[in-house]
Amino acid sequence: MTSNPSSPYLNNYTPPPPPSFPDPADCHPTTPYTSYDLNFAGGQIPSPEALRTDKVALLPFIPSLYAGKFYEELQEGDCKGVMRLMPYPRDMAAGLEELLQGVEVSMRGVEDNLLFAIFDLTRISKDNSENSSHSTDPEYSREDQDGTASPSLPLPPDHPPLECMAGIIAIFCDRKNLTGELGHIIILPKAQRTHVLSHAAGLLMHYALDFPYISTYDPALKKFVEPPSSSSTPSTTTRTPSKALGLRRLQWQAHVTNAASIRSAGRLGFQPEGIVRMHGTARGGDEEGRQGDGGGMSRSNWVGSITWKDWEAGGAGVVDGLVAR
Repeated sequence: MTSNPSSPYLNNYTPPPPPSFPDPADCHPTTPYTSYDLNFAGGQIPSPEALRTDKVALLPFIPSLYAGKFYEELQEGDCKGVMRLMPYPRDMAAGLEELLQGVEVSMRGVEDNLLFAIFDLTRISKDNSENSSHSTDPEYSREDQDGTASPSLPLPPDHPPLECMAGIIAIFCDRKNLTGELGHIIILPKAQRTHVLSHAAGLLMHYALDFPYISTYDPALKKFVEPPSSSSTPSTTTRTPSKALGLRRLQWQAHVTNAASIRSAGRLGFQPEGIVRMHGTARGGDEEGRQGDGGGMSRSNWVGSITWKDWEAGGAGVVDGLVAR
């Protein structure tokens, strides 16, 4: 930091070095899902059954299982416009190494963030349903499904076929202030304008705003149901229910030009709070600062929110209605 010779006050602050990107080999490209530390400080990681409807399943993003397939889908689909609006330090569609580094630095490396892969269960056909039987085979390789060479890694039991991957979604949790945000939402072109976003966002909204346990989707009743007890761990169930995050506020931010994202937030019950002008500098920003101020391009964001009071006063019902359609 340059000192001011005309000032009598001491300031020896030294800025930290610019962030460095880890070697892709250190970004867990081959770490089995049972050994991959999600490093999430927000709360319990839900069981796979807790974040599942009859049409969509959310599973924590494991690079060794999903990075190759997700990168392949980014190349095949027209994702350039969406990626341009994402505040990643690197363009994750530029290469598999960049994707691995982006997940490691922006997701796992930040203890408030938890990234999920989205799977569209309606895409399970008879053929790839048979393929999914390999998911419990210790010698199962991702090459079996998408042609991408990779080490032989077992998938979790009853895992959907990788061909059903429909995108990613993340939750950010500020445990101290009991607030959170849905973000890093990328719905692949093949799953856009379908049920996928409503179901995926709805599941994470239940995870974020329910208390103390997550209401889970009952396919027979076609609705979300609470555990038998809301005050203690239910003793009548065979499986201990997953704890919810119990947040007081959940927000949604979108680039001010991303009309589709803003419409989706409104449909899910997020109440508009306004435009935060020049909210920050980020890759993908499109607003200039002063010449020579040393900053990158800025971006303005639309912000909406839903509180626990909104949720319990009918917000949950709005989301459940979208999922039940």
